[in-house]
Amino acid sequence: MDENGTNTMEKEDETLRGAVEQLKGELAARDSQLQSLGETAAALGNSLARAVAAYKGMAVRANPGLTPELISGETVDEVDASLERAKGIIESVRKSLEAEYAGARVPAGAPPRTPLDLSSLSPIEKIKHAIGGNGK
Repeated sequence: MDENGTNTMEKEDETLRGAVEQLKGELAARDSQLQSLGETAAALGNSLARAVAAYKGMAVRANPGLTPELISGETVDEVDASLERAKGIIESVRKSLEAEYAGARVPAGAPPRTPLDLSSLSPIEKIKHAIGGNGK
């Protein structure tokens, strides 16, 4: 029984060691996959950051009234939202400036000519004016 029992235990021990070695190999493969996925995720993150930065630059160039400081965000959706806010700010400033300008508007050119008021002149001055005299 000892020989049989020892033999059985050795076989179970060998089987367990084989299973442990197999699990270690699978774990090493999973670690390698996880590391590869981590590197891929980091590369994609960097790529996304560059794409968002390029999108911000295009948004600024497409809207010349906006300054880069008005546009922020780490994703395309965040950049779009800040772009809309910036356009709203620019539009409200534009409207307030137009309202201020309209209130202070001066007509262009010289004022319209009005006929000379001769009512305060004496009859002799009126006659001199009519014949082209300068009244001196």
